[in-house]
Amino acid sequence: MKKGWQADFITLHVKYDESVHHLIGESELKQMKKSAYLINTARGKVIDEEKLIKAVEQKEIAGAMLDVVSVEPPVGNEAIFNCKNIYVTPHVSYISTQSLRLLKERAVNHVIKVLNGEVTNDIAI
Repeated sequence: MKKGWQADFITLHVKYDESVHHLIGESELKQMKKSAYLINTARGKVIDEEKLIKAVEQKEIAGAMLDVVSVEPPVGNEAIFNCKNIYVTPHVSYISTQSLRLLKERAVNHVIKVLNGEVTNDIAI
């Protein structure tokens, strides 16, 4: 058994900036168990997609579940969409009862501010 990460699932939850660009690349993928899955609900550019596709195709890891891809919005013909055992959801994994309520509350608060002549600068990421 190769030495490295022993987790069955690796999940990514980071805010994107240049310091985490391709945080997961060839070296990190090689440390994962062959039966492991990578899950990304953060930002697409955190993973080197070319290296991920290669790792999955060569069965270095079992697969990946991605809610985000490197190019957003995607064109639709990206290689990541055509790799067996890589599953991509349409950037909706954040949706929960709580997040939907917060989204509605923010929208209402923005409307109230605009109607009162105020500037809205609350940007949620």
